[in-house]
Amino acid sequence: MKKSFLLSGALLLSISAFTANAQQLPNVGFESWKTTCGSTWNPDGAGKDYVRPGVEPSEWNGSNVNQLGIVSVETLVTQDVEENSKYVVLKNKFVGISSSLGSVAPGFISIGKPWVFASANMITAANVAKGDGGTYGGAEFAKKPDALTLKYKRTAVDNEVSRIIACLWKGTFVSKDIPNKITIAGKVTKGGVLNDVDRAIIGRTSASESGELVAKIDAELKEDVSKWTTIVIPFEYSTKLVTPEKMNVIISAGDYWNRSNLKKNTTLLVDDVDFVYYSTLTSLKVGGETIALQDGVYNYNFKTDMPSVSKKDIVAVCKSQFADADVTIDNVNKQIKIVVTNQGGKDADGATSHTYTLQYPTYQGYLNVKMGYGYIAGNDAHGIIITDNNDGTCDFLLPDLTVLMPLGDIEIKNMNVTTDASGLKTYRGVENNKKLMNGAITANVSVNGTIDAKGTVNMDVDVVWLNGEEVIPIKVKFTSSELSETVDGYYFIVKEDKSNAYGWATIKENQPTQLLVYPKSKEEGGVDYRLTVKNLVWDGMLNGDFTIEGAMIDEDEKGNPIYFVENAPVSFMGGKTASVSVNSGYDMTKDPYEYDMKFNTIVDGTNYIVGFTTNQVSSSVNDVEASGAAVRGAEGAIVVEGFAGRVNVYTVDGRLAASAQIDGEATITVAAGLYVVRAGEKAVKVVVK
Repeated sequence: MKKSFLLSGALLLSISAFTANAQQLPNVGFESWKTTCGSTWNPDGAGKDYVRPGVEPSEWNGSNVNQLGIVSVETLVTQDVEENSKYVVLKNKFVGISSSLGSVAPGFISIGKPWVFASANMITAANVAKGDGGTYGGAEFAKKPDALTLKYKRTAVDNEVSRIIACLWKGTFVSKDIPNKITIAGKVTKGGVLNDVDRAIIGRTSASESGELVAKIDAELKEDVSKWTTIVIPFEYSTKLVTPEKMNVIISAGDYWNRSNLKKNTTLLVDDVDFVYYSTLTSLKVGGETIALQDGVYNYNFKTDMPSVSKKDIVAVCKSQFADADVTIDNVNKQIKIVVTNQGGKDADGATSHTYTLQYPTYQGYLNVKMGYGYIAGNDAHGIIITDNNDGTCDFLLPDLTVLMPLGDIEIKNMNVTTDASGLKTYRGVENNKKLMNGAITANVSVNGTIDAKGTVNMDVDVVWLNGEEVIPIKVKFTSSELSETVDGYYFIVKEDKSNAYGWATIKENQPTQLLVYPKSKEEGGVDYRLTVKNLVWDGMLNGDFTIEGAMIDEDEKGNPIYFVENAPVSFMGGKTASVSVNSGYDMTKDPYEYDMKFNTIVDGTNYIVGFTTNQVSSSVNDVEASGAAVRGAEGAIVVEGFAGRVNVYTVDGRLAASAQIDGEATITVAAGLYVVRAGEKAVKVVVK
């Protein structure tokens, strides 16, 4: 069958097929079969060889028997075909003269030569039960495989086990009288001398003279398997210092070592039997940091900078104790490579070596990711990898992009690159219907950006998630420096003043400034914001930036973004500390967005409001006569006195917040903030606490 890798039963290696330089097993897929089987030795009396009946795979030997003359002939090893590919069928069968004079024999194949002890003179059930068999010899072999692999199906009777046996050894194990001695009519029947009998090599019986066991496999298959299943069984090495000279493998449908356990009709189908030489790593540390290796993955891309390490700081542990790992460090291309090479034999995937590549960012910077109005990743340390193809194109890689969920690597091959006279490189690339998150989602991806002559990077990566009929844009920005949004506008400051009839006094108004919005990912997940109103001149209080940390973002009832935080500490002049709260934001329906931010600030027990707007407004809170009306701000409300008619209350960006028809006086409930109150032809700006 097609080569895949499994382990099972008892496997023996053919002497004729091997030389001292052989590394793999012969006729791995069992596509080649003998026209005439080999011989089995029967130590009956002086001993004799007989040619086995039936068929068996080339360069292997089977347990088909032709014993007791021609009275009992059984084929325990046969061939079958599936999808035009051949495999071995091993089946335990009853062998004997009659139902009472015989026993169950194991169906097995091996590289060594079978022997079976049976005699036409064994005419009693007690003597028949003393029949025996096994294999001896093996093949010249001087390599050190790590494991044995094979593919199998299995059907057992009465929970019988199948066995896989393999051994590597040096020297010769000499055994005498391996078969049981049987006395028939006063005559003792003996076996002869056999070299390298399986049970002696593996340590299940003693030998007159012993070689040295280097490694062994003695494994059981216990479960029935109806579909082809691949397994890999590792060798158990007694020593790694001794090089073997011989080897043998046995695959048996039945319990090969325990003939009393053999059950008629236990069946094992076997294919693709071979040795495995590992050329992979089990663990890897770089500068003390453990790299999370994955089976079958050899390229690892990192989003953080390459550590400063030498070869002695890289600990690569090979899966095989006989493999070598060679490390190279390329500081220019930000790569570490580990090449693992085995003895030249095949690993489970057919390779003799594997190269692990650790690719670190060629450009290090910060990643910001936005969905909707809010950030889901803010100024995360990250990196990108750009590989110049030296033909006007490059390969772009943003490794391990996570936006609420791990999307994986964002990669565009052969992206266009142009360079102007100043050395500014411009990058453009598009890939539609790209599979992300291990194929779970589909997205259109585009990259647009620049890298100047100094290596300053500014890249926009647009990921448009195609979620059925819904399109979800994900805006990704990679920059060399930390990123913050800048909004031009004005600030004003008002102070609570109880000596004023309306409770507030103006300190500053319509002062040009900028609002900086800096997102930052939190260790526990999510993003919060640093909000800075630049260059406030607040006499005796603050000359410089007004900054709060830890604001979160949400939306109001109209779907507009609002920043909110409670009691954030801010340092003022003279060692004073303010407690600042904010619960306001901007109007997304306007182009450009209109901001109306109010920072409620308490300093030394006094309430202030620091406001930021994108439009100039009057922050006057003096009492105003509007067609004879008196208007003032109160806690949670606007109070209007001495007026009859319609009163409209607007936010500072012009939205109608409340409207009331009053006759003389009224209290209009509104949220805290700055409002424009229009009564008749006149208007006044008031602050509501």
